[in-house]
Amino acid sequence: MKKFLPHFFLILALASGFVFFSREKANNSQKTLRDFSNLELIDQENKNFSASNIKDSYWLVNFVFTSCPSSCPVLTKKMREIFDEYSYWVALKFITISVDPENDTPEHLFAYMKEHEIDGAKWKFLTGPWQKIHDLMRDGFLLTVPNDPAFHSEQFFLVGPNLEVLDSYRVFDKSEVIRLRAAISKLVSEKVTS
Repeated sequence: MKKFLPHFFLILALASGFVFFSREKANNSQKTLRDFSNLELIDQENKNFSASNIKDSYWLVNFVFTSCPSSCPVLTKKMREIFDEYSYWVALKFITISVDPENDTPEHLFAYMKEHEIDGAKWKFLTGPWQKIHDLMRDGFLLTVPNDPAFHSEQFFLVGPNLEVLDSYRVFDKSEVIRLRAAISKLVSEKVTS
């Protein structure tokens, strides 16, 4: 038995190293540069909006459409909760992109924001040509683009100042919301102390 103990500990050490390396690799793979060149849309005030508007900022992004009767109001409420908690941090911006630009004109977006009492200074609702939104979803967020807007992504995306997607969060899962809050809190504390 004593002969096998050193081998056992060697195998255990190698296995632990492999698990750690795999986790690190998985975590690092989240931080990937994406193509946000198609972020050339218009906001709820009919003003042009591009990646240059949020250069050097962190941003939290989600997708909705204003005529959605089910998940979108809940997604907006969840984003609003995060907004209310972290809107004091000037480096964090909030962006909601419509997946139904044919109907979601800037006027519709403005009315939707007013209905949900959303401050447009730090939280932009964006619309524009469908092809640009399609390409942004596909190339920027690596999403499968639905034919029907009702089947859009329900994830929130945290994006860094260098246009790298730091992570995505399935916000109908409470543990994912906790993870999102922890990620933002960590970024706030790192920036405050640096």
